[in-house]
Amino acid sequence: MLYLKNHWHFATGLSRFCIVVLISLCSSLAVAEHKLEEMVVLGESKAVRLAPDFYSTKDDFNHAIGGQSLLDDSEFRKGSLSGQEDIFKLTPGVWVSTNNGADDAFISIRGSGLSTQSFGNGLRSLQDGLPLGRIDNGTSAQIIDVLAYDFVEVYRGSNAMKLGAAQLGGAVNYVSNTGYTSKPLQARFEHGAFDYARGQISSGQVIGDLDYYVSGNILTKRGYRDHQTTQNNRLSSNLGYVINKNIETRFYYSFNSANADLAGSLRKATFRNDPKADGFFVNSALTNASFDTDRNWDDHRLANKTSFSGDDWQLDVGVYANYTLFDHLPVPFTGIIDNTYRQVGTTTNFSWDRPIGGFENNLKLGVTTGFSNDILTRFQHQNNGKTKGAQVLDARGKANQVEVFFEDILSVTDKFDVVAGLQYIYAQRIYEDRTLAGPAEVRTFFGPFANIQPGAVTGDQSFDQSHEGLNPRLGVSYEAATGKFLFANVARSMGIASITELNNAVNQGLTPADVQTAWTTEIGTRGETEHSFWDVTLFRSWIDGELLAFSPPKFGGTFSVISNVESTVHQGLEFGAGYSPFNNILFKDDHLQLDLIYNWSDFSFDGDAVFKDARLPKIPQHAAYLQLEYQGPHGFYIGPNFRYVGERKSTLDGTGGDDWVIESHVLMNLRGGFKHENGFSAFVEVKNLLDKTYVQDVSVVETASATSSAAVTTGDGRGVFIGLEFQY
Repeated sequence: MLYLKNHWHFATGLSRFCIVVLISLCSSLAVAEHKLEEMVVLGESKAVRLAPDFYSTKDDFNHAIGGQSLLDDSEFRKGSLSGQEDIFKLTPGVWVSTNNGADDAFISIRGSGLSTQSFGNGLRSLQDGLPLGRIDNGTSAQIIDVLAYDFVEVYRGSNAMKLGAAQLGGAVNYVSNTGYTSKPLQARFEHGAFDYARGQISSGQVIGDLDYYVSGNILTKRGYRDHQTTQNNRLSSNLGYVINKNIETRFYYSFNSANADLAGSLRKATFRNDPKADGFFVNSALTNASFDTDRNWDDHRLANKTSFSGDDWQLDVGVYANYTLFDHLPVPFTGIIDNTYRQVGTTTNFSWDRPIGGFENNLKLGVTTGFSNDILTRFQHQNNGKTKGAQVLDARGKANQVEVFFEDILSVTDKFDVVAGLQYIYAQRIYEDRTLAGPAEVRTFFGPFANIQPGAVTGDQSFDQSHEGLNPRLGVSYEAATGKFLFANVARSMGIASITELNNAVNQGLTPADVQTAWTTEIGTRGETEHSFWDVTLFRSWIDGELLAFSPPKFGGTFSVISNVESTVHQGLEFGAGYSPFNNILFKDDHLQLDLIYNWSDFSFDGDAVFKDARLPKIPQHAAYLQLEYQGPHGFYIGPNFRYVGERKSTLDGTGGDDWVIESHVLMNLRGGFKHENGFSAFVEVKNLLDKTYVQDVSVVETASATSSAAVTTGDGRGVFIGLEFQY
C-alpha cells in the first residue's frame, strides 16, 4: 500500500513535469515551423525503434505466422470517429457493438469475453506494447483515444504471444503518433446528427534528438435515445529523446474524462413500440432517466519506454502507472458506486537476431508485471439519487499478475518458417471485505424514486485466489509465391475472471469462478497482387470452463454473475479481401475499390450437462461488411458500404420465441470526401441511410421467461455527419 502511494506521488509529479514541457514546446515552436522542419533528419541517431511507421510494420505483418491485421488511420479517418466500431469495421475476426453509439463498446475476437461484464476481457489492449487498463479487467473503452494513434495492430489468438499475451482473443496494440509521424499543427472537427460533435487539435515534430506529440480532443453527443448524453475530454502526449544511436527513451502521459448518461436496456416488447425510450429497472415507473443514472471516469496514465540496441539485439524496458476515479450514479439494488483504481507495472522485452546452424533465427524473451490496489465502495442514495446515503460496502481489491514468455522463429529455408513459444502466467485475485455492518436492503416499488436501496452483505466476503499455467504455441508459415503465404498454428490460452466478477458471485453465495483454458488451432493464407489482397483464417477453439456472465432467473434479471460452464467450442472463418476491378476509369490512376469482410462465428456448448449443444448467444453467427468506393485524383473518394448482422439469441439454453431472438438487419451507409496534398481534407457521411430500426446489443440470460422479453439496446437511426481536417 505504501509502495503504491509513494509511487503514485512520484508519477503525478513527473506527469505534471511532462505536461509543462510539452506545452512549452508547442508554444515556442509555433513561431519556428519552417526552420524546425529542416531538423527532422537526424542521421544515425534518428529514432526508429520507439517511433515505428506504418509501412515498415506492414512488411512484418505480411510475413507473420498467423492471423493478424494492420489498420491504417488514413482509412478510419475518412468518416466520423465516434468510437471503436468505426475503427474495426474493416477487420476480420473482430466483433464490436456499442451501447451508446460512442465509446461504451463491447469488443470481442473469436468470441473472447463473450458475455462477461467487462470491456475487452479475454484480450489484451496495449499502447506501444505497454498494457492499457487494469491487469485483471480488460480495457475500458473510454481510455482509448482513437485520434491519437497512427495505426492499430490486431493480433488474433496466439499471434499475440510476441507481445507476451496468451488470451483467447489475442491483443490489440494502439501505436501512438509521435513527432516523426505527425505535423506541427493539425486540427479536426466533426459534427452531425444527435448533437454529435468532436474537435481535436494536435502538434508534433522533431527537434534535433528530441520529438514530441500532444493531442487534445473533446467529444459530445446527446444520443439517439432519451438519457444518452456523452461527453469525453482527452489529452494524449508523448515525448521522445534519442540519447545516442543505441539508446532512446519515450515518456507518455494521458488524461481521459468520460461522462455518460446511461439509457440502459429496453425489453424487446418496449423496443418495438418506442426504440428511443430510456431503459427500465423493475417497472415502467422506474427508468434510468428517473434516477438520472450515469457513469463517470477520470483516468490518468503515465508511462515510459526505453530501448537499448546493438547490431543484432534490442532490449525494451517499460514502466506504467494508471490512476482512475470511477463513479456510477445510482443503480437500484446496487446504489452509488465510488471506486478508485490504482495500478503499476513493468514490461521487459528482449529480441535477438542471430543465425543458428546457418539458419536465420529471431528470439524474443519477455516479462510483464502488473500490480493493482483498488478502493471499492458503495452507498445508498438520497435526494432522488443525487447524493450518497449510508455506506453498504467498503472493500479493497488487489490483482497481481506476472507473465513470462519466449518465442523463437526459425527460418528453415527462404520460404519456410517455424515458430515455437511458451508463456508462463501467475495471477492472484484478492478481495478484502472491510464492511463490518450496514443497513439492510429496502425494496419498495411505489413512485419514480421509490426506496430501492442496496443493503450490506452479511458475513465476510473476502477471498484470495491464485492461478498459474503454461501456454505453449507452435506454428509454421510457407511462402508459396512472392507475397503469398500459408500458415498454421496450435496454441493454449488462459482466461481469469476479474475481482469484480468474482465478488458478484461470492455476494450471492456462489462459488467463485475458476480459470478458463482453451486449445486453438488455425490455418490461413494472406497475400496480395497488383490489384487485390486477401487475409483468410479458419480457427477452432476447444474451451474448458468458459467464463460466462448471465442473469439467472432467481435474481429477477437485475444483475449478472460470472460462472464457468463445462465445455464449449468456438470455431469460425475470418475473411478479409480487397479488389480493384477497374482502373483509369475517368482519370489517370483512379480506380474502383471493393472491400469485403465476412466473419462466420460458430460458438456453441459441447455436450454441456445443462445447456446441451445450444448455440452461444450475443454474437451473430454471420456478419459481413461490404464497401464499394471510387477513389479519384486529389484524394477524392465516394461510395456506399453495407453492414449485415445475422440473427442471434439472448438465452444460453436457446429457449424463447421471437421475444428472445434478435432479428438480422442490414445497414446502408454512404460517404464521400477528399484529402488534398496541401493537408486539407473533408468528408460527408450518411449513416443508416435507410433509417433502419435495429438492435445494437443484447444482454444474456440463462433461460427465457414467460412474462418478459430480451433486454436490448437500440442502434442509432439515420444521421448525417460532416468533418474537416487541416494539417500543416
